[in-house]
Amino acid sequence: MEGEGDLAASHRDHLKALARGGDEEAKAELAEATRPPPPAVAHLWKYFLDLSRTRTTGGMGPSRLSRLEIRQWEADECIVLDLWERRAIIELDGVWFAHFSAQVAQDRGKD
Repeated sequence: MEGEGDLAASHRDHLKALARGGDEEAKAELAEATRPPPPAVAHLWKYFLDLSRTRTTGGMGPSRLSRLEIRQWEADECIVLDLWERRAIIELDGVWFAHFSAQVAQDRGKD
């Protein structure tokens, strides 16, 4: 998030504003961000969403997915992930968690 309080805006919001103003690089970045994943990795998004639905929460909000949770999900679903797939899911979780945390911080700033 950029800015503070009510002035905070996401990177995407800034890109949209730049694109409306004719910035070609912003238009290209937005187009890239909305493109569906390549078929070879689309299954990872499905797996991540399935895992994310079972994520634990505590007094501080949702928890990151653990390797143990991923392993248990693999056993429950009879799926064996390759190492690169497991790492990609962990990376996706990191991005999701960072976005979630930024949203919470932004929402708290509005109070």
